[in-house]
Amino acid sequence: MFSQATHPIALSLVLAVAALAGGCDDPQSAECNAPAAVEDERGTVGKADGALTGTCEDACGGKSTGGTCYCDAQCSKYGDCCTDYEPVCLGPDPKPEPEPVCSGTLHVLTDDDGVHRLYRGSALDPSVELVGQVEWDSDLWELAAVSPGLAYAVDRNQDILVGIDLATAGVVSQTPLDADMHNNGRGLFVRNGELFGLFEREELRRIDPTTGTTTAVATLSGINGATESMASCGDTVLAAASPSGSPQGENLYEVDLGDGALSLRGPIGDSFIDIDTLTCGGMGQLYGVDAHPEVGQDLYQIDAATGTRIFLAQLPVTGSINGLQIATF
Repeated sequence: MFSQATHPIALSLVLAVAALAGGCDDPQSAECNAPAAVEDERGTVGKADGALTGTCEDACGGKSTGGTCYCDAQCSKYGDCCTDYEPVCLGPDPKPEPEPVCSGTLHVLTDDDGVHRLYRGSALDPSVELVGQVEWDSDLWELAAVSPGLAYAVDRNQDILVGIDLATAGVVSQTPLDADMHNNGRGLFVRNGELFGLFEREELRRIDPTTGTTTAVATLSGINGATESMASCGDTVLAAASPSGSPQGENLYEVDLGDGALSLRGPIGDSFIDIDTLTCGGMGQLYGVDAHPEVGQDLYQIDAATGTRIFLAQLPVTGSINGLQIATF
């Protein structure tokens, strides 16, 4: 098998963005707490440049969702606050801002009409860079890192576990699985150094990546719909799913690995969303991407206890996001 260790790297929407390959190690250091470079792009202090658009819904602490105005503590200084900044972010029931947390390097796997690409960045920085094209000609989903340089994805059409070099995007292994992953809920994650995947009829199985042998752990139960994504945060396994039978990751559930029961943590925000892939950072912070076709590239921080979501960034990638991973080694 393999081992997984935690190596936290400080990130924050209002702090300096960590370097793409790793970033700062000490969340209290001057490096981690330097002013964010994004402030230099906001124009003259006290006067915003151009017309402001956008809303602070799901955007407190950063730039507005799909607009040009801001919802952070600096917006008054720059004169670029959204019109609803005060009632939404400073009102009697203000929206929470993302906590400054430690996480690792973000990797994103995309699918653009059968062309798969791997991107790299940091969890709270939208300026991801292209690592390269993943040379694979079939359905490729999920992304689960097992070491600093290796992650696995799954070909659900052919039931193949695909090893991807995170430094080059090259395919380094392809291992046939002994169980069916096709037309099923999705989930691939690492927990305590072991790889797990969700297979036919919502059956969670432990995977040996060297042989493709799988061992039954539990069958998920408690909802009528298919599970859309799963992640392991410390000792807790979480899943995004819908209780209504629709294939939408709109609620957050905790998964009992003993009997497979799903217990509701809460809705992922107070408006429609479809979280199609989840990952957990180095200090237990949960992240997800909205797979709705009209947005599809929006990265959120999700409260693992309640399901509350906070918009972080729209990732500038080509194609839909099929896999999301924060390597915390």
